[in-house]
Amino acid sequence: MRRSAIIGSLMAIALLFVSEPAGAGIGARVYGGFSHISYSDYNDWVDQANEEIGIGEKLDNIKWVPEFGGELFYPVSPMIEIGLGAGLMSGSSEYFVSGGSSTINFNSKIKAVPITANLYFRPSVPFTSMSPYLY
Repeated sequence: MRRSAIIGSLMAIALLFVSEPAGAGIGARVYGGFSHISYSDYNDWVDQANEEIGIGEKLDNIKWVPEFGGELFYPVSPMIEIGLGAGLMSGSSEYFVSGGSSTINFNSKIKAVPITANLYFRPSVPFTSMSPYLY
């Protein structure tokens, strides 16, 4: 009885990897949006500078930055895909105050190029229209 349960379990696991047809070769994904970043050294300095300056104009923290990128993926088995991608994130904070004959202009910019490598697992869920995946 125990041997047949083990064999049945192994067959069920094997069926997960071959039960869904593979994709049609190389695919592509494109994404965009805003990402929350932790730029803590700069943001802590900005908070301290805003307290010390104490005038109407304030330096801005850099927390939400636009991000866009793309990814190429290739199915290595019916339910497993490998993806390689790159993106671009950039943000800035500007401070400009003029009073009398003096002017203060401060500009901080950041740019990051995230490189990604993903492994996607798409289990087949029989008798349903759902298509969950893990990455």
